[in-house]
Amino acid sequence: MHASLALSGEPPEVQVLALHRLSADLAQLRVREPATLELREALAEARTADALVVAAASGATAVVEEFLDALAALPGLPVVLALVSPPAPPSALDVVQFLRARLLDLGARPVRTTVVADRDDRRGPGGSLELLAQIAHAADELARAVAGERPRRPRT
Repeated sequence: MHASLALSGEPPEVQVLALHRLSADLAQLRVREPATLELREALAEARTADALVVAAASGATAVVEEFLDALAALPGLPVVLALVSPPAPPSALDVVQFLRARLLDLGARPVRTTVVADRDDRRGPGGSLELLAQIAHAADELARAVAGERPRRPRT
């Protein structure tokens, strides 16, 4: 993904927000407690980013949902959705549709390609070839969105 995003000549700066570490902070916020410093910093990182990769396990999206609720708005922000999906419900498609709709409600611009991996894709040095192709395609779309280019039409 870094290579696609570095097309502008500058390597991207990547910040990882481990939302599972903020679950207690998000719960406090939900009951009207003031946001903790760590949560305020994570929200500021997301709000000032050039783009986001929203990644979750399909059965564990509650923290992602709460974080998106706390963000309240992401006007025009390009986003890639990534999901690790177990073979059992909830289906990846249901989760992707829900998260995509939520991001659109916030004003974000999710790219067309969603990266969906199953647990077996994490085995081996680089994952499956199909997963690597999904990642490369999503990275290209994200780089174009960050650069302000219109998305390419899908090949038929």
